[in-house]
Amino acid sequence: MLSFDSQPSVEKEVFSRFSVREEYIGSSGWQFLVEKTDDFKVRFKDLYFSLRELGFWAFARKQQGLVLISIVKATHHKERNPWIYIGLLAVTLVSVAVSGYELSIAYFMALGVKASSTSVALTTAEFVISLLAILGIHEMGHKFVTEKSGERASWPYFIPGPPYLLGAGFLGIGTFGAVIMAEEPPLNRDHLFDLGISGPMAGFIASVVAAGIGVALSPPLATPSVIQSLGQDYAIFYRVPLLIQIFFALKGQSPYYSALNPILIASWIGMLVTFLNLLPAAQLDGGHVFRSFLTQRQMMALSVVVAMLMFLIGYWLMALLVLIMAFFPDPGALEEITPLSKGRKSSLLLILAVIILTAIAI
Repeated sequence: MLSFDSQPSVEKEVFSRFSVREEYIGSSGWQFLVEKTDDFKVRFKDLYFSLRELGFWAFARKQQGLVLISIVKATHHKERNPWIYIGLLAVTLVSVAVSGYELSIAYFMALGVKASSTSVALTTAEFVISLLAILGIHEMGHKFVTEKSGERASWPYFIPGPPYLLGAGFLGIGTFGAVIMAEEPPLNRDHLFDLGISGPMAGFIASVVAAGIGVALSPPLATPSVIQSLGQDYAIFYRVPLLIQIFFALKGQSPYYSALNPILIASWIGMLVTFLNLLPAAQLDGGHVFRSFLTQRQMMALSVVVAMLMFLIGYWLMALLVLIMAFFPDPGALEEITPLSKGRKSSLLLILAVIILTAIAI
């Protein structure tokens, strides 16, 4: 319930920053119709953090040539149990290690050598460290941007998944990734854009580093026919993205006749995660980026188009997920009065380039 004991404090915060035309008080909060100023972004940000100290959130939307500022009770800040992070990470480590072991065995089979238990353990550890580092760096990119803006977010929750040996193919890598939980909505369009792009770009950089190391550690196959003995599930990793093809070309070697080091497979997975997350759809990271300058209705239409394209190129499961998410659209930022900065709009070309470099034909 709204506490009207806070009314004088809330009114003071609003009236001290804006010229108020009208004020409404209801059971769920306050609404102030105010005049837009040239420095609205700065004033609203200052208002938001002042009201947060009082236990409220503020939203700003255009209305009749003015700005409607709505103020509601903030969601209660929860202290998160650190053992949940630790427990999920521990289970994920085990499931990813099982997948890493299977991939390490396949790597040495492709080399045509009988590996020692020490060699297998080492390459398994390399896969686990590389993959969890890529996924963790992706989420820490989101966390860094969120906390830099003064808002709060959880540490990454790693999500365990089926290991490779259960016949899940490339989907059975031992994990479904990681997530962070933002405690507040993005403050403005710039922050929504930064939030969306930060994770994929951080994960992309980590994947590029892993790809460089992985390509260097991927010698030619013992015999071209050895791939057939490794199975169809393993062969999917030979559908390498353009960036990995470029790395092999610089090495003077074909990826299709190479023994793929587990570190390279970790980078492959990282690039797949980057590609899928940057799709301009719904609640995906790319959806946040495009929602920063599109309306909710436009974003919903774009999400449906992306779902159709994903279905046509073979990503049926992703297409279904995007289609479902399209009907739970991104609500946008708290303040959508000020437009996205021009510098951020120019970054869309960079996003397109990364999508092209990391696209994988499933």
